[in-house]
Amino acid sequence: MSNAEFLFKKYARMKKIPAYPELSLEHKLNVLTSEETLTELGWKGIKPLLPTVTAKIKCELLDGTKKSLDVYTFLRRYGNANSHIEKQNFIKITYPTSIKALKGFHSVLSAICKQKGIQTTPFNENRMPIGGQEHTYIIDDYKAPPTDAPMSKCQVEFLAHFNRSGSRTGTQYALIRQYDKKDVDTTFLLRNVDTVQKTQDDLIDTLPPCMVRPVEISPIENQSSPFYIIAYHFREKPHALSDELLQSLDKKNRLFICEELARCMADLHQMGIYHRLLSYASVYICDYSAWGKGWMPHLVKFDFAKLVAKIEEDELETVKEQTIEAKEMIKDKSIKKYIPLDWKLENWEKVDVYSLGILFCDILSGTISPDYNSMIKSMKQLKKSKEISDGFLNLIGTMINSAFSKRPSMAEVHKSLQAEMASWN
Repeated sequence: MSNAEFLFKKYARMKKIPAYPELSLEHKLNVLTSEETLTELGWKGIKPLLPTVTAKIKCELLDGTKKSLDVYTFLRRYGNANSHIEKQNFIKITYPTSIKALKGFHSVLSAICKQKGIQTTPFNENRMPIGGQEHTYIIDDYKAPPTDAPMSKCQVEFLAHFNRSGSRTGTQYALIRQYDKKDVDTTFLLRNVDTVQKTQDDLIDTLPPCMVRPVEISPIENQSSPFYIIAYHFREKPHALSDELLQSLDKKNRLFICEELARCMADLHQMGIYHRLLSYASVYICDYSAWGKGWMPHLVKFDFAKLVAKIEEDELETVKEQTIEAKEMIKDKSIKKYIPLDWKLENWEKVDVYSLGILFCDILSGTISPDYNSMIKSMKQLKKSKEISDGFLNLIGTMINSAFSKRPSMAEVHKSLQAEMASWN
């Protein structure tokens, strides 16, 4: 007989409860958590088997009543929510309520561990694994909100790893983007869906190597989830562009990253896909030294992506209004400088060319400039160094020209970069 069963029987006799098996959960919790009750039972100075957790949890019952319950009562009612006919006293189950249940259970476990001298980490819902259709993603890090949140409405961004089987057996990595369906216009979310569909329709060999295909974890149609969640998969750990990372690479490596991005964008435009949210925050690079290669860039975050076949005049007006509003809301100048003044234009290729030109400036100078003027100063320093040809630097100048009609095509940009790279070999 366990200590708990012994105490329950003794408590039942003391309280003259006729049948021990009928001892209510409330009575059992009193035995397990109250030092005063243990003293009454003759166990003076003995710590309760379960810790006393004083925190209250606010919740809503099925009849609409708002309650503040102790942790144990809350967990009991949560667990019994669908197991009784008379439900008026039980908790209304929602996603936030489920998070509260996990947090409450964590508080109990943490208190038990504390009694035993075991250190625990604070509860953090952003660290919980995310279950996909094929993989379970283990969260390594997160950013809430991410840098581009004012524009994309992405709620939180996770860096995770997962185990893969089959021909790609082993640990791989994922950048996971989570959106609350209530906070985002569905037309924006459908841009990711469109891009997913387009890249699934084409053979994987025809996709630009630099592009990372969005994978839907929790689709828009999933009524059981309040979130829309997508992931971008990587074979090696992805690293966000930063001053420190860029400055650790020599000019040739940086130029190679620019060439790969130009190749990717030119191929995407050929497929009729326009990114429209290109910035340092939409590029990650991976170290493929173990594969006999170096640092390779990857293009992600297709939140504003557009398929040319999907562009319709009535939708264009909505897009213009929302993107202009998003640009006004954004506080990060280093992101804002990537968004050209001619967002109202329907020539999305020229919009991408501008953004890519700004990105080239940051990559080649090795500094993510906080604003446009700082970036121009960095480019003047780069020009003085004579490491990059004047011809290519002048091309970048035309890419970010305020007159969109003077900007080159993405194919011309790629061709120029190929020539620049050839001069380095």
